[in-house]
Amino acid sequence: MLSAQGNLAQALDSYSTSLAIRERLAATDPGNAGWQRDLATSHERIGDMARLNADPSEAIAAFERALAIYEALLARYPDNIQFLTFSVVPRLRLGTLQGPGGRPHLERALQILKTLDAEDRLDANRKGWIAQGEAQLAG
Repeated sequence: MLSAQGNLAQALDSYSTSLAIRERLAATDPGNAGWQRDLATSHERIGDMARLNADPSEAIAAFERALAIYEALLARYPDNIQFLTFSVVPRLRLGTLQGPGGRPHLERALQILKTLDAEDRLDANRKGWIAQGEAQLAG
């Protein structure tokens, strides 16, 4: 995840620049699902940088923005496996960052993952997320 050769400040600057570009693109065509997904991904990266920089309030805000975008996409495309799967990332992060208050995010993430797994629609790399989510709920 760390880019800019391990330099968090440089990585954050790069992700912020990317976010600004993606915000402009998404604003020009709000119906473009790909641009909306890219915008959500940029918010996730900003959230990860904030988390690494010990700024939980900014991290939470960034992951909430990402999740809101995924939820809007899922309202339009409820069966889109990619959007369902991608929505798990901010849910897992929020579940961790929000402590006991994040439990509903973890539960929903697990529900999505287990449903996709039971339907054989979860790729092998993401199957490990189930154990991660369960460990977070147990901890």
